[in-house]
Amino acid sequence: MWKDKVRNEEIRRKTGLRKLELIIKERRLRWLGHVLRLEDSRIPRQATQRELRGYKRKPGRRRKNWMDIIRRDLKDMDITWDEAEELATDRTEWRQRVAQCVRDELRSKVTNLETLKPFSKVKTPNLTTS
Repeated sequence: MWKDKVRNEEIRRKTGLRKLELIIKERRLRWLGHVLRLEDSRIPRQATQRELRGYKRKPGRRRKNWMDIIRRDLKDMDITWDEAEELATDRTEWRQRVAQCVRDELRSKVTNLETLKPFSKVKTPNLTTS
């Protein structure tokens, strides 16, 4: 049995790896920038502009779709949908804003990590039988 416990955040800090959640968020936002730069006649671009009418969701907790998650990501970046459409026209600016958002989130996670207490060493029970 393992006697010591190490938090995932500590391992990521030592290895320099980012959380998978942040990598996915960055790629999702970069893809959004690509889609927003497409012509309005392209299907992926049209999908961001249309909502299904007459469709009712089943009762219960609402399932998140891609647009819901993108709206949350944009809120994290402190920009509106219209601002995102305008920013995305400049690929370099869009990538810088996405990278800054991810860096800010990473920085806040590191700050939260510093406030966590380390695991205490766990005593393992003696499993020997007589």
